[in-house]
Amino acid sequence: MIEMIDGVVYVEGEPEIVLSADYPYYRDEPQNWEDRIVKLKRAGLNTITFYIPWRHHHIQHKGNMVYDFAGVTKSNRNVLRFISILQKHGLYAIVKPGPFIHAETDFGGLPDFVEGGMLGEAMLDASGSVRRWHKVLPAPMDERFDQAVCDWMAAVRDQVLNGNEYPNGPVIAVQVLNEGLYSDGQHPPTAYDYSESGLNFHQQRLVREGLLPGGEDILIPRALNVEGTKSVQDLVPYLHWGETQGRFLGDLYQRWANVLQAKVPVLCNLNPPWDETRGFDYWLSRIVPEKWPIHYGFTNWIGVVSHDETAFLRYLLLVKRARGVNLEENWGFSKLYDYRYRYHQIPFYQTLLALGLGATGFNVYTGVSTEAWTDDLDSMQERPYPDCAPISETGDTGEKYRALELLATFLEDNKEILLKGKQPNELTYAIYPPYSHLGAFIGEDRDVEHLGVRRPISGRQGVESFMLTCVSDKRSFGLTNVETVSVHELLDNPVLVMVGSFFLGRNVQRKLMDYVERGGRLLFFGQVPLLDDQMKPCEDLAKWLGDVQRTSRLERGEGIVLYQPENPFSLGGISETFRHLIQRILGPSSVQCATAHVFRYQIGTGAAAQDLLVVLSQLHETSDHVILVDGRKLEIRLPAKGSAMVVIGAKRVRSSLVKGISDYDKSYVRPWIRYEEHVVESAAAGDWLYQNGYETCANLRA
Repeated sequence: MIEMIDGVVYVEGEPEIVLSADYPYYRDEPQNWEDRIVKLKRAGLNTITFYIPWRHHHIQHKGNMVYDFAGVTKSNRNVLRFISILQKHGLYAIVKPGPFIHAETDFGGLPDFVEGGMLGEAMLDASGSVRRWHKVLPAPMDERFDQAVCDWMAAVRDQVLNGNEYPNGPVIAVQVLNEGLYSDGQHPPTAYDYSESGLNFHQQRLVREGLLPGGEDILIPRALNVEGTKSVQDLVPYLHWGETQGRFLGDLYQRWANVLQAKVPVLCNLNPPWDETRGFDYWLSRIVPEKWPIHYGFTNWIGVVSHDETAFLRYLLLVKRARGVNLEENWGFSKLYDYRYRYHQIPFYQTLLALGLGATGFNVYTGVSTEAWTDDLDSMQERPYPDCAPISETGDTGEKYRALELLATFLEDNKEILLKGKQPNELTYAIYPPYSHLGAFIGEDRDVEHLGVRRPISGRQGVESFMLTCVSDKRSFGLTNVETVSVHELLDNPVLVMVGSFFLGRNVQRKLMDYVERGGRLLFFGQVPLLDDQMKPCEDLAKWLGDVQRTSRLERGEGIVLYQPENPFSLGGISETFRHLIQRILGPSSVQCATAHVFRYQIGTGAAAQDLLVVLSQLHETSDHVILVDGRKLEIRLPAKGSAMVVIGAKRVRSSLVKGISDYDKSYVRPWIRYEEHVVESAAAGDWLYQNGYETCANLRA
C-alpha cells in the first residue's frame, strides 16, 4: 500500500525518501534504457520519474488516430517496456501524463489537433489576446478540449497504469498537469482565463456560492489596478476573481486526476513565484494546496539560489508553502537556463536547501542526457538534452554522478531522521489569501487612498521579510493558511504572526480570538480590520482587542496578544525590529551561526537524541564555520559556498556529508568537523562521506 501523509511517501506503512531522477525515455534509443536505468540505481536512487508526452503517443497511423504505448509505430514509444525494466531492477516510478508537460517539447507535449481555435476555444488573457506556447493554447474549461484530455487520461489509465501500479508494478505516484496548468502557476491573475468557458466557470462559482445575486452584472478585472473603484465595496469583484484562480486550478486537478482512477497518490508540481514586486502575491493568490484534492510537490527553474538572493527568497516560499517532494531540481541544463549548472556545486547546494527546508525527497532533472528524438516531438532543442546531466548521452559518468552517489547514500542511511525528525516551528506566519487577491492588483497605498484604506500586506513587506528574518536568526518557521486551518491545528503553532489589513473574514477574526483564548500567542501588526471579506462591517477582532492605539501586550483567556500598529516588515529584507522582538519573546535561537544557513531536524530523547544539521555556507571563501546547537559547539570546514549535512548525537559526529569541492567558485577543502571533543577529518580534499568511522571520498583534488 502506498500512502502520502504530510508530504511523506509511505510504502507498506514505512516512510520512504524519494531519491529520484527524471529519464526522458522518449528522447533516447530504447537499447540505452536498461544501461542508464542500472546506472541510476547504482547511484543510489530508488525512483525514476518520466513524462508521457501526449503528442508522442497519440499519433496518426494507417489513416487513423491511435494510442501507441507498446512501440508498434516507433520503438521509443514502448513505455510499457520502459516500466518493465524499472520493475526488473527494483525501482519505483512516478508517471507524469500531463496533459501539458513542457519538458522542452513542441507545444508542451500537446498534440497539434487540440490547438486553441481548432478543436475548441482558445485560452485568452485579460486583453482578449490568445495565449501561446508555440501554438495557441486551448481553453481548459472548453468541453471539447476537456473531452480530449479525458480520453487521453483514460488511455493512460487503461493501457499504462492498470497492472503497473504498486504493489503489482513499480508506479508509486502519478503527477498531473505541470507547474500549474501550462507552466503558468506563477502568472498574474490577468493572465487567464478570459475565454467564454473560463468566464462561465467563474460566474457559475459565484452563483453556486451565493455571491452573485440574480440580475447583477458580473465585473471581471482586466488590468492589474483598481482604477475606477469608488468605494471599498467595489473591491469585492477583485477578491472573487482572485479566489477563482486557485479554484480553477483545483477543479482541473480533480477532474483530470479522477479519470485516472489512480490507486496511488496523485501529485502536483508547482513552480516558484516570479521575481518582481507583486510576484509573491500572484503566486499566493493562485497556489492554495489546502483546497486541492492532490499532494503538493514543486520544481525549481528559479536561478542559482547559492549566489542569487532573490532566487533564495523565492525558493523559501516554494518549499515552505506545504511539505512535499522536490520533483525537479536542475542538475543538467547549463546552456538552456544558466551556465553555472554545469558545475556540480550548484545543484548540490540547491538540493540540500530544499531538504533543509522540509522536502521529503529530490529529483535530478534530468539524470540522463539524450540525443535520439525526432522533430515531431521537439524541433527546437539542440542535442544532447540536457547538456550536462550526471550520465552523458554516451552513458559516461563524471563528477556530478559521483557527488550524487554520496548524496543518495547519506540520505538513504539517514532517512528516518529526515522524515520522522521534527522541525518544531518557533514562529508561524498566517497567510490570508484574500490579502494576496487584492495585493496582486494594488501596487502601493496611493492606489487605494481614494477609498480611505491602505494596500493589504501579504507577500511583499510581509511573508518575504518574515522568512528572511527567521532564516537569518536560525529560527525554524512555518506558513499556515489561516483561512482554511482549524483552531485545533492552529494551536500546534506556539507563536502566530500576522500583518492585518482593513478587512478580514468574520470566521478568521473569530478563529484568531479562539486561538489566543485557548493558549496561543499572537503577534498582530498593522491595521485592525473593521470589515469582513465582503466589505461589510465586522469589528469582532477590534472590539476584542479594545482600544489599541499603540504597542500593547494583552492577556486574553489563556493566551497573549502582542499588538503593534507598525508593520516591522515594511522595509523588506531582514527586519531588525522583528528580530529583536522575537529575541525578547523567545530568547536566543537554539541554533546560532554567523556565517552559514543552518536547518535542524531532531529525533529521539535523552541519550538516544540525534540532530541532523543542514549547513549552507554564505561566504565566498573557504571558512571554518562555528555553530552552536543548544550551546554545544560544532565546527566545520567548508569551501566557498559549500554545503553539508551532519548528524550528531551522544557528543559524537555520527555521520556527515561534506561538499568539499565548490567547482564553480574554484574552492576546495579537506573537510573536517569537530563536535564537542570528537574530531573527524577527510583523508583528502574532495567530496566526503563519513559513516560511523568509515569514509568515502570522491572528486579528489590535489
